[in-house]
Amino acid sequence: MEPDYEPRNFDMGSMVREDERGMKCVSCGRVGEQYSDFCTVYRTITLRNQIVVGEHRCACCLRVRYEPHACKKEKTKCYLCDETGQHSVLCSWPEKAEENKRRYDDAIRRRKALKKRKDEIERILKQLQDRTL
Repeated sequence: MEPDYEPRNFDMGSMVREDERGMKCVSCGRVGEQYSDFCTVYRTITLRNQIVVGEHRCACCLRVRYEPHACKKEKTKCYLCDETGQHSVLCSWPEKAEENKRRYDDAIRRRKALKKRKDEIERILKQLQDRTL
């Protein structure tokens, strides 16, 4: 079973520290507005991955690299999933968490609807049984 991770909360991605105001979002290029993990323009990992590959960026440190290299961050664990070999910007766990939450909520809705239908059938069955007595 997969660990239970929270979906990415894009409302929390605003930069708060003054010394980070010059940081540039790797995905959309905006400066000082948001951390790259919380880019509101490129929300999906698929789009972010396309940008990283298209701009020849390292998947670990996100720096532009035109040649293969031994990245210092290669062994650094992603703070979201504890895996190595990727920056948290490219971590798929938050998207999986969103999908799992949608599936869970849908299952709860279906369960409630089925219980309501079961109760209705039991009520009708009881009425029919009462008529035959």
